[in-house]
Amino acid sequence: MKATIIFLLLAQVSWAGPFQQRGLFDFMLEDEASGIGPEEHAPELPELEPLGPVCPFRCQCHLRVVQCSDLGLDKVPKDLPPDTTLLDLQNNKIAEIKDGDFKNLKNLH
Repeated sequence: MKATIIFLLLAQVSWAGPFQQRGLFDFMLEDEASGIGPEEHAPELPELEPLGPVCPFRCQCHLRVVQCSDLGLDKVPKDLPPDTTLLDLQNNKIAEIKDGDFKNLKNLH
């Protein structure tokens, strides 16, 4: 019985084709969803603008509150979300507030 099982296993292995080393990107050609081979290039996509306001670097934004305290800032950050109602700039090094620093912040309290 053991001899028969071993014979059947060896017979299956002998029917298998030889291993063929494939190129690194050959697997991409088999992916029908991509449609792009290794020599082809994906089309250039245009740069997209942000979908919404971006929180200033190092600040924390949540809903309409922008928290920029204790960051050592020397000026009011740019690109504040226009729907900001509370802006915390305490404990920074801001010496001067310029005329246009808050011009887009209509809801600021």
